[in-house]
Amino acid sequence: MPAPAGIVNPVLNPDRSVTLQKITNGYVSLSASFTSCGQIMVATKQIIVGSPTPKGIVFDSENPLCINERYPRGVKGASVVEPIAGAVYEWRVNNIVRGSNEPGINIIHSWCVTGANTVSVRSFFCETWSSPMQVNFEAEYCEPEGFRSFAVSPNPSTNTITVASKGIGTIEEIRIKDKNGNSKVTKRFANSSNRVVLDIGFLPSDIYIIEIFDGKKWHPEKIIKK
Repeated sequence: MPAPAGIVNPVLNPDRSVTLQKITNGYVSLSASFTSCGQIMVATKQIIVGSPTPKGIVFDSENPLCINERYPRGVKGASVVEPIAGAVYEWRVNNIVRGSNEPGINIIHSWCVTGANTVSVRSFFCETWSSPMQVNFEAEYCEPEGFRSFAVSPNPSTNTITVASKGIGTIEEIRIKDKNGNSKVTKRFANSSNRVVLDIGFLPSDIYIIEIFDGKKWHPEKIIKK
C-alpha cells in the first residue's frame, strides 16, 4: 500500500519495497523487504503514529473492590498495558477525572458504587489526546474478618451459654449440632439481639457446633458441654 504522506517517504529501488499496515489506533506496522545475495529479506517494526489508544488496563487483583473504609481491600490498583515512554495519561472512574500523568492509578472505594463501575484511561502524546480505553470492574460491601464475629461463654459449660456479638453483628437465629451434623437446638429471635442466653443443660456431655446467623451469613463455633 502507498505510505501515508508525512509519515514515511521511502526511496524505493526495483528490488526493495516498504509496506505500512494499521495494527490499532495509533500503531502501524512498518515492513521493508529487500534482496540480499539473491535472497528476499524482510524487516518489520511497530511504530507509533500520533497518540495511540492504550492497549488495555490490568488490575492488581481479580477480587472486587471493597466499599468499606475499615477494610484493607478498599483500594484497587489499575495500570496501562505497555505504557508509552513520555506519554501523559488521564484516568477517569465512573466518568470523573481521578488521576493524571501516571500510567497507573489506585482506585479508592469512596469513588465507587456497589455493583458495576467503569475505569477509563487516555494518553497524551505527540500533542494530541487518544481515544479512551475503558473497562468495567465490580465493587461490593465488605467487612473486616471478625467484624461480625461472636463470642460464646462459658466454654466449656454445664448449663447455660451466653452468645454475644463482638462487633456490629446481631443474632437472628442459632443452631446447635452434634459432631455428626444432627440438629439438637434451633432458636429464632423475632427481635434481633446482640446478646442471648441459651440453656444447654439437657444436652449430653460432648462437643457440639453452634451456628449463629446474623442476617447475612452463618458463623460456626465449637462448644463443649460438660
